[in-house]
Amino acid sequence: MTPKKRRRHTPDQIIRKLAEGYKLLAGGQDLNEVCRHLQIAESTWHVRLAQYGGMKANDAERRKELDGENTRL
Repeated sequence: MTPKKRRRHTPDQIIRKLAEGYKLLAGGQDLNEVCRHLQIAESTWHVRLAQYGGMKANDAERRKELDGENTRL
């Protein structure tokens, strides 16, 4: 059995997955089923929700720019 390759998602992809997850939760699925469908761990859902919850795609790009600027300073 080969180990799973780790994926890196862009902020835009993360926000889309959160939006899809919200729709599934509103449709009556529980969080465990939603995370399985999105192929993420439940802990990842909570971390991403804290980081990106309520953001739009352009907000995430701006946050990334600001984080890079803060790192340079």
